[in-house]
Amino acid sequence: MKKSKKIPAKQFMKLSIILLGCISLIVLAGCGKKTNFTSVQDYVDAGGFIYTDVPQSATDIQFYLEDSMLVHTSVISYVVSDEEEYDTFMESIKDDILSVPEGSTYTPSPEWEMYSTGENTTYTEEELEEMAYVEEHYPEMNYEEILSMTDHKFGFYDSYGAKVKDYTNMNYTLAEFPSLEIFKSVEEGSIENYTILYYYPTLTGSRTSGFIVDEENRKFIVFYRSTIK
Repeated sequence: MKKSKKIPAKQFMKLSIILLGCISLIVLAGCGKKTNFTSVQDYVDAGGFIYTDVPQSATDIQFYLEDSMLVHTSVISYVVSDEEEYDTFMESIKDDILSVPEGSTYTPSPEWEMYSTGENTTYTEEELEEMAYVEEHYPEMNYEEILSMTDHKFGFYDSYGAKVKDYTNMNYTLAEFPSLEIFKSVEEGSIENYTILYYYPTLTGSRTSGFIVDEENRKFIVFYRSTIK
């Protein structure tokens, strides 16, 4: 009966290093960061997240996609220059985010009630009145009316109306906006004053996503990020 041969310690260490190197190469092979796509559909087919259909009139479309075994990040930005098309698009987004199924008793829960606790956030009497008004009347209000009354810290349902800066440097770090570095490929300036239309924070999970807009320049940014925990 043949005895099994033991691998010498030095040889075992070399084999381990080689194995780790191979694993690293496999991981790195999927770490490509891509910013050039032939179309929005090409970006989606590669794993990009768009939240809702990109308007056909959109211009200045920019992409960022990072996909590996450890993290998946996608960011797309575009501009809707035409005022009428912009208004129609913003209204459709508002309807999608704040809509309540017919016959449902469900009411969107304002994020200012959830996140203001422990943040030393105080509101003026006028702000509190506006918050109460939006909670009661948002179904019949247009997007401009709602945004004008939900720009107080933390915004309305799904953070609608808040600013990105409201979700940075928070006491509750699990709700913080993802690293602003991931937006550098699609926005040279700061996104801190972008208006949030939709934000799904990481909290105790492993993914986050959002839809934000620079109202002055009518530029939209949509992002999605997931990690292995």
